[in-house]
Amino acid sequence: MFNDDLKFNDNLNTIKSVLKSIGSEINDDYDGFIVKELKVTNTLDENRSSNQTHIAITGDQVNLFPYIRAQGYFDKPYSEADKDLKKYFVLQIPVFFDKANVQYLDGDKSIANEKAYASVVRSRREGTAKDQMQLSIKNLDSKNFISFRELCHTNYYLIILKRKNEFVYEFFAVKPENINSELKQMNNRFFKASKESTAVRLDEVVNDKVYTTDSNKKDASKTNIGYNKIYYGIPGCGKSHHIETEVLKGVDKENNVFRTTFYLDYSNSDFIGQIYPHVDDKKVTYEPIPGPFTKALERALSTDEMVYLVIEEINRGNAAAIFGDVFQLLDRLKEDKSDGRVVGDSEYPISNAFIEGYFDRVNKKAEKADGVKKINFKKGQIIIPHNLTILATMNTSDQNVFPLDTAFKRRWDREKVVTEWSDVNDIKYMYIPCSSITWKQFVTTINQKMLQESQNGDVTISEDKQIGPYFVHESMLSATKNTGGKKELTAFVNNVLDYLYNDVTKFDHSILFDKKIYTYDTLYDLMEEYHYQGDKLFEVVFKDSVQKALEEAANKDSTQEEPVNTPEEEYADTEVESMEEPNE
Repeated sequence: MFNDDLKFNDNLNTIKSVLKSIGSEINDDYDGFIVKELKVTNTLDENRSSNQTHIAITGDQVNLFPYIRAQGYFDKPYSEADKDLKKYFVLQIPVFFDKANVQYLDGDKSIANEKAYASVVRSRREGTAKDQMQLSIKNLDSKNFISFRELCHTNYYLIILKRKNEFVYEFFAVKPENINSELKQMNNRFFKASKESTAVRLDEVVNDKVYTTDSNKKDASKTNIGYNKIYYGIPGCGKSHHIETEVLKGVDKENNVFRTTFYLDYSNSDFIGQIYPHVDDKKVTYEPIPGPFTKALERALSTDEMVYLVIEEINRGNAAAIFGDVFQLLDRLKEDKSDGRVVGDSEYPISNAFIEGYFDRVNKKAEKADGVKKINFKKGQIIIPHNLTILATMNTSDQNVFPLDTAFKRRWDREKVVTEWSDVNDIKYMYIPCSSITWKQFVTTINQKMLQESQNGDVTISEDKQIGPYFVHESMLSATKNTGGKKELTAFVNNVLDYLYNDVTKFDHSILFDKKIYTYDTLYDLMEEYHYQGDKLFEVVFKDSVQKALEEAANKDSTQEEPVNTPEEEYADTEVESMEEPNE
């Protein structure tokens, strides 16, 4: 098993250095790996002296791979066990290759265009020989995995890395002339990150959403199955930030991400495209100019990579009218079809004159220049392909927006974005201008009071009206208490207090504000007198109970945060059942 004395990070850095020297770059997101020198029996080279075609993984290295433990197979004498049982329980692991590595091995880079599958079987052996893991079964593995194996010859070093907390593996091969002494010392050894959890959730494996690797960063991200998903939440909860930093992490945003924002007058022609006049040398021609949907569709039909269309504020426009007949394409196949469509493709194709005309025009130009068509499509059969994912954001508290009807919403997955203050940057420690109240203290207090106070009145405020951590920009706050001037305070008033007065308490201002605040202009004029400083800054506008709550919050030490336990601290006093297997 894993030896704590082995320096996981140092050995991973050795691998990174070797791979970098041959043109491939990797990150640190791995929780285990093995290094294996390939013998003649491990290769598919011609004129081999053995009929064996699998790669035998022995010793501690078998721990890199999962296997199914079949009752009666490992706990009976070899002669009594069903020798064919291992052929039945075959697990196929998802594998990705790096384009730069395949090119270094003198192979076709297209091998790395999509996920491969390699078979793994935990195999018993006769006599005193220890169990082994048989990696690769030629007639079961995917073609691109066999193609990769054909590039790996005797004395090459095979490097297999398991991604952190994922059931995903990355394979690299290194020629003998590029192998250094440090890598040789790692041969036939298993390395596991000692302080990392290697748990993998089965439902995430079944969902089959995993990312490729490519040091050229042309295939920086890919999921096998595209989807439609709406991220919603309170104002300032970080919906767009979540998509940008989490969902699109590692994606080639320059080439594979297309963005648009819906608004009141946004139309189907804005979204799909329209014909515009073009003047060239005094001649007027009419050319199709694609909208963001058509641009994303063009890219998806021209590549194997995952492409993303991001729609901000999807409910600020009439979404059903904006999508038009494309609305029908949102239904995705749950199983492959005999006509060549696969899971994730649109279930019901449409005919769209603009899209087909534009694609025809692009293909004709491509054929004239390169002799090949660029976009793979059929007339009258426009679909959203399985490699096009549509993401959208929706602010559930917005007023004067278009509600999404049931027929539209049911075609989307939905996820509520909730941002914990522990995940928020230092903006939470900044102060409301001219006060000693931090932004976190203000938000948490106001959110609590708007819900409590509304229970006592005729109007109940929904949780959707609460303020999120990213509602303001740091330019509206002050770095230290009781500082800032008219400019910062005015910006804060125009954004935060305007929202609280004209949106949150629109139907009953007395929920938060003093009774003498009859209009927003009154509030604005009072707040401009920014010589009110300290905890009393909001005394002139908020009702007494709200002001008192803000004072109490400000009197607390803003630097005191809830301690965040590390995994080691969290489980330090908890007995954990041993995960080691009993001796055979």
